Amino acid sequence: TNDFDETCNDGGNTGKYAMQSHTIFFVRLSEALIFRELDKAMEAAEKYFSVNESVGRYFTISTPNMFFRRFYSGLVSFWAARESNVNKESERWRKRGVDCKDEIEKLSFSASTWNFQNKAYLLQAEEQ
Repeated sequence: TNDFDETCNDGGNTGKYAMQSHTIFFVRLSEALIFRELDKAMEAAEKYFSVNESVGRYFTISTPNMFFRRFYSGLVSFWAARESNVNKESERWRKRGVDCKDEIEKLSFSASTWNFQNKAYLLQAEEQ
């Protein structure tokens, strides 16, 4: 853990550094996903979701960047759910994946089917 991680996870500073920590944890999450490093992906996703939950109202899907964050975090969540040996842990990861999938499905119906439906289908397949 470096100083930035400790600062971002400090309850009093979460809002102050939310966008920076959200971005850093997403980059770590996506890099671990690309290189198939499950432990690193799960660790980064835990921190990503932690920031998201503490100041989530700021992180709605309003930009393409946030859309891809939801998509990749959904992929990691379903992957972690499949690989987890503990039922309670697996269910928590699956729920996170379903939440991400649901947000993207809403966009495919309300915003643009052409832009978002294929990602919704990919997350549906990962959920199986």
